[in-house]
Amino acid sequence: ERAFRKFDIDDDGEISFDELKKGLEKILKAELDDKRVKRLMDEFDTSGDGALQREEFVSVDKFRNTLESIIRDEKMVASNAKKEAKKEKDAAVLAEARANMLNDGKPSGTDKLLSTLPYLFPLMDGLAFGRFLLADADNPAVALLALIYTIYRSIPFSGFVTIIAFSTLSGNFNINRLIRFNMQQAIYLDVALFLPAFL
Repeated sequence: ERAFRKFDIDDDGEISFDELKKGLEKILKAELDDKRVKRLMDEFDTSGDGALQREEFVSVDKFRNTLESIIRDEKMVASNAKKEAKKEKDAAVLAEARANMLNDGKPSGTDKLLSTLPYLFPLMDGLAFGRFLLADADNPAVALLALIYTIYRSIPFSGFVTIIAFSTLSGNFNINRLIRFNMQQAIYLDVALFLPAFL
């Protein structure tokens, strides 16, 4: 009863938020955060009217213990949030390192140019079915293509060697993903060209 009267500054029979805050700060000799006092009020305000009645009022030790519990909870939440943030940061760093290792970044202009070269492989093998396309020797592009085709066909087991080379290089993560992908696609296209011949 005596403690209640010390908190009830305006002597209206109930302890408001401000009265609770001022009373605890005076007893504990420490400035209290409004949010913590609000949680403390909500903890004991069973009627929900925003004030503590005589039957809702507890001892100062009870207030102190509950306040300490609130502070511990806050520290735990802050610690968990910090750990979660660190975990997310570590995951982002790991993902970036993995992307760099796999060379999955945006291809450069050179990468885009090089990524078109693997398709010369199925084109060379496809020209075996359309050599007439190389008849127009006056066309510079056709002449260049005919030269490349001649060199390609002059290499023994050129198709087999190219498949082995592309299969090996497509597993090299130092090469940009776009180039590796196109190497694999070139192999599939070349196989598709010759598969009908075996059916």
